[in-house]
Amino acid sequence: MKRILTLFVLAAFFIKPISAQEKKLFDDFIEKAMEAAPMVPSIGIAVVKDGKVAYLSAYGDADPEMGLKATPETAYYIASITKSFTGLLGQMLADEGVINLDAPLTTYKPFSKVKNRELFEELTIRHLLNHTSGLENGYIVFREAYTGDKSKEILTMLLEEKTEKGKVGEYEYSNLGYNLFALLLEAEFGWKWQDLLQEKIFGPLNMEHTSAYVSKSDREKWSMAWPYVGYRSNTPERSYLMKNDAMMQSAGGLLCSPKDAANWMMAFLNGGKLDGEQVIPKSQIEAVLKPSATYDREGDIFKDRGYGLGWVNAEFGGERINYHFGGYNGFFSHISIMPEKNIGIAVFANEPAFGDNVSNLIASYIYDYYLGNVDDVNDYDERIEALKKRITDVQTSINAHYEKINAREWQLELPKSEYAGTYENKYLGTVKIEEKNGDLHVTMGPLKTVATPFTDKNSIRIEFAGSGNVCSFNVKKNKVVNMNYDGDVFERVN
Repeated sequence: MKRILTLFVLAAFFIKPISAQEKKLFDDFIEKAMEAAPMVPSIGIAVVKDGKVAYLSAYGDADPEMGLKATPETAYYIASITKSFTGLLGQMLADEGVINLDAPLTTYKPFSKVKNRELFEELTIRHLLNHTSGLENGYIVFREAYTGDKSKEILTMLLEEKTEKGKVGEYEYSNLGYNLFALLLEAEFGWKWQDLLQEKIFGPLNMEHTSAYVSKSDREKWSMAWPYVGYRSNTPERSYLMKNDAMMQSAGGLLCSPKDAANWMMAFLNGGKLDGEQVIPKSQIEAVLKPSATYDREGDIFKDRGYGLGWVNAEFGGERINYHFGGYNGFFSHISIMPEKNIGIAVFANEPAFGDNVSNLIASYIYDYYLGNVDDVNDYDERIEALKKRITDVQTSINAHYEKINAREWQLELPKSEYAGTYENKYLGTVKIEEKNGDLHVTMGPLKTVATPFTDKNSIRIEFAGSGNVCSFNVKKNKVVNMNYDGDVFERVN
């Protein structure tokens, strides 16, 4: 049975809808793409053309287990697309004279107060926001995105003790620069990036189902897309790992609905205007889209050429594209605009393994339609078949990988209960291991998994949110003293 495609129509909102023929073409292609990837529970999509909403729809279930249908007002976690909002915030604050994007970082706390301040003297906020700072600090990035175990004091300690510096000016995509920008705003001004986005962007753009607070969606009973994963079969599995307020961060920490995404894209395509009102200065729109870092990369559908403040500068079919994607456990998000053709497309999915392929395929088809390259639902059949083949190949490979894992024998020299306990690391936090019915259950903040055997003596494999790591135990005199997790030593505290 075909899943139901729902189209959301508001007379006041649909100022310039597409024709019935175009709508049917888009509906049919979306249905065809989704049928090729049945493990993707839902998508929400918004298309803006000539500065007005042309197409707004939702397909499938936002939460199949709970029987919740997706609508254009369903909020999806949009992950790294958050950077385009944070980048605009940086430009806004610069235009207000609050910050200087090109002043040394050591002009501001906490960089002005840290012991290793010379590490940051040649860097600027712009370096942070266009990924050219050369800084590396996986500890901050991990805590921000996965455990939420953080405070200004903890982050400042990690900044001082675990930051490394590479080549300044060379583009290297990372969450770290955006994390440090938020830390700067809190340390220097006492401001929360979440509240600034609400005040300066979400409110003025009438984005009613967009927030950096998951608690707001709970409190106001929003329709929410829940994360699902379909790596191993065509039946998606509901993920336990949903973001909470502490895990939302300035590099990836927003909920947003397709309807709100339409407002966001319209503002950019209309030079900062929404419903005829100048909500954002045109100069700010132009400033964040302009690339200040250059690089070349061939992507899934776009050819990257550079990065501005939260926006990738790219090409599609010979046309300029500005875009950002977002991916996290259970979600993939796509927002892109083609300024010269006045087109914007947002596609959100609540599945990460193939949600990216489906979302990008749909966006590519719609762009090609407007560029005159397709006019029939079957014109992308080769790419649909390629998607099906990729799904089969990836699932086959992943299932073979897990068969090998499940065939391993335990290499623990002590009873499993002897490895249970609480382990702490100054930089990463706390890991708890419990023995339950012969299994080792491992938790790290909101992350949880059941350990599987590994090939080395006194070691286990743990997998948090799709990423597997080896944890090895140091045993002395028949007692577990500490453990090594991904190169970091955790001391046993009980």
